[in-house]
Amino acid sequence: FPDMRSRLDDMIADGDKVVVRMTVTGTHTGPLEFVKRPLAATGKSFTATHIHIFRVSGGKIVEHWAERDDLGMMKQLGVFPARPGGPS
Repeated sequence: FPDMRSRLDDMIADGDKVVVRMTVTGTHTGPLEFVKRPLAATGKSFTATHIHIFRVSGGKIVEHWAERDDLGMMKQLGVFPARPGGPS
């Protein structure tokens, strides 16, 4: 994803926690290695959302949790076919 971009949509801090909501976009131009079945470049673009929660202590990130729409990204890249009669 050489053109990958992350856009910060929201950042909220409360106490020792910081929550970030972001939108990630990119174009699949090289092999994907992190899936069970490596996927050759498709040339397709994707848009996915992420939510990250960080716990900060002493000015450093000491814990991190994330929720990413990897399934939505994989559907957009064609890894999972659309259901017949259902939304793509």
